[in-house]
Amino acid sequence: LQMRLDLGPPQRGARPPAPAPSKRVLSLLSASTEIVCRLGCAHLLVGRSHGCDDPPLATALPVATAPRVDPNAPSLQLDEAVRAQAAAGGPIYQIRSELVRSLRPDVIITQEQCRICAVTPEDVDAACVALPSTALVTIMPVTLDDVLGDVVTIAAALGAPERGRRLVAHMRARLGAIAPLVPAG
Repeated sequence: LQMRLDLGPPQRGARPPAPAPSKRVLSLLSASTEIVCRLGCAHLLVGRSHGCDDPPLATALPVATAPRVDPNAPSLQLDEAVRAQAAAGGPIYQIRSELVRSLRPDVIITQEQCRICAVTPEDVDAACVALPSTALVTIMPVTLDDVLGDVVTIAAALGAPERGRRLVAHMRARLGAIAPLVPAG
């Protein structure tokens, strides 16, 4: 699920948001990288997954994961390779543990939705045993409300809960504005 948000110009008389505390964040999921950036916390990112490419500034970050199969293979070969890797019980992605340790993240964001789509908490735990004080934030959205809840969860982990509440309120307002335009059914 990808959402692009234009928060628009600041409201007249509104104060700019307080800066987020200095945390070191490793995002291992494209959607969470986008959420961190939409929260105005891109400056906290110290690394990303191989799939994080939006916003474009994320591509300048060190890449902490890589697929164990060739993502550029023809569809049938890719499907067969992923199925074989999954059947063997091994992770689909590798985590560059030495890089992760060198990044010294305070927060690592991953997902528990699908082990085929991105690294899982188990993958992170196995690769990052040398980082016992790192907070692992795991998201698992199923519904749109879950996605909005994940925005709040990520914002809280970054020390910016008010930013999360404001972003969710803005997203709900935008969804409310288009709801009348969507046919029922």
